[in-house]
Amino acid sequence: MSGGKTMNELKVEVAFLDRIVKQLKKDKIKEVNFEFLVGSCFPNALENVKAELRRQHALGYAEGLKESQK
Repeated sequence: MSGGKTMNELKVEVAFLDRIVKQLKKDKIKEVNFEFLVGSCFPNALENVKAELRRQHALGYAEGLKESQK
């Protein structure tokens, strides 16, 4: 992970998770998705995942375009 934290450094306090769960229960939320969970606990990591997905999509598009021009 260039310039960012290593996987071992991505941590949140249990108290923070407790606050999230308490609010979810208060709002009667029964399930959450990956984006909510990671975005709530590790917003920078989520943005990095999204950026990499966009980059990979663009690379795939460019490769497909290149192949179609052969």
